Parts: sequence; structure tokens; C-alpha cells
Amino acid sequence: MIRVSPPLSGAGRPVRVHGLEDARAALEAAAALGVPAVLVGPPGGGALWLLRMAEAARAAVPGAGCVVVHDCGDRAGEALGALAAGATHVLFTGPQDVAERLAAAAADRGAVVLTALPSPCGPVRAPARSARVQP
Repeated sequence: MIRVSPPLSGAGRPVRVHGLEDARAALEAAAALGVPAVLVGPPGGGALWLLRMAEAARAAVPGAGCVVVHDCGDRAGEALGALAAGATHVLFTGPQDVAERLAAAAADRGAVVLTALPSPCGPVRAPARSARVQP
């Protein structure tokens, strides 16, 4: 069985992150709202890179909740690689029969395969220091 929404219920809107600055800003914004952040890496971004970047962001924003989603598009091999690297949430948009086989492999690792996700918003960026209003 493919689990889609339960692992993300109660979390914030997914945010596409391209680096540590994006991830930290998303975690800070979600923490301010009292919800876990949902960090989605760029398609083909690499599972180890995304996991390590999210780990560094969590260290920079202690106590912030976070779900990391590796976007594999329709690439089953990338989904398997992400699961092997330790991803707990994989987004796969390929054929349903392949998604079901991936979900079985994910379940063996305590992970889930998502076949849909609300469209991620772009990176959350803090305004430049010069643009901040001074008291």
C-alpha cells in the first residue's frame, strides 16, 4: 500500500530548497508557525546531499520539526538510491505499478513513497540586511 498524506499531515507547505540558506529559512518560518517544515530537494539533487543539508539546517535551527522529501520524479532507480541512502520520504510520479513496488521496498526500511505532494513553493528567503527596516 502506498501512503500519501498521513506522513505529512500537520506539516507546513512543501518548500523547494536549493541549499543550506533555503533550508534554514524554511525551518525558521515553519517553527514560527508551529508546524514542521517540509523540505523538498530539487529533482535529481542527490539524496545524500539533501539529507546532509537538512541535517545541517536542523543543527542551525534546534527544535524545528522537519520532513525531508527526495523528489525522484519518474526515476525509479533514483528512488531506490534515495531509499538506500536513508531517505524516509520519496516522491515518485512514475507508473503506479512501479510506485507500488517502490512502496514495498520503502516499507521494509520504514520509509514511505509519496505519489503526490502539494506544489512546493520557492525558497523562503530572508530579506537582505540592507533591506531590513531599522528601528
